[in-house]
Amino acid sequence: MKTKCILCGIPIEDDESNVCETCFEVLKMKYPKKKELAKALQWHKNHTQLNKEC
Repeated sequence: MKTKCILCGIPIEDDESNVCETCFEVLKMKYPKKKELAKALQWHKNHTQLNKEC
């Protein structure tokens, strides 16, 4: 099973990541500080159902 981006839901190849490159770049622009970026990524990881099977 391919991993899906936790933000947009598209399949991603990288097994070590939960976010596609495009969404990651957008988040980096919105949250330029690493702490804020990590916090935003963790929030999305905790509040998404896209990467879970129904």
